[in-house]
Amino acid sequence: MYDGYVGETFGFFMPLTVVGVGISFWVYFFFDYFVRLLQRFRKKIGRRLLIVMRRHPMIRFQLLGLAIFRFLIFSLQFMFMLGAFGESFNLAMLLGIWQVYFLTMLVPGLVLGKLGVKEMVALPILTSLGMNGFSIVFGSLLIWGVNTMLPAAIGLIICKPPASQ
Repeated sequence: MYDGYVGETFGFFMPLTVVGVGISFWVYFFFDYFVRLLQRFRKKIGRRLLIVMRRHPMIRFQLLGLAIFRFLIFSLQFMFMLGAFGESFNLAMLLGIWQVYFLTMLVPGLVLGKLGVKEMVALPILTSLGMNGFSIVFGSLLIWGVNTMLPAAIGLIICKPPASQ
């Protein structure tokens, strides 16, 4: 099931992931410095951010906790979806999914909730782990439908259109 290509793939993507996570944590913990830089360019925005951060010192950790919770939910969703298509749960699958989400975050995708971006990133990473390409693409599309299209459709049903005059 696993061939020599798995080591090459992790050998390429793992340092990229580690560097990206390191830069993310550096920006996160030295956010005050970036706000001061922003304050020089946009004084009102920078001042407001500094005021919020001073009034609520724990907001940084609350936001980090929410981001980690969201990340874990999406990771579990993708793992269970791949498991529903017959893929076996293992540590390599989890690390591959984390790399997919990290690289997807780096790729700009503003149209339709990054439709197609995650699939194109996930295919080379997860197929190198021996997973079926169909289950990767179809699972990603189902997750996109559940997380994006289903709430939009429910919102269309619940929300009333404005009264015409």
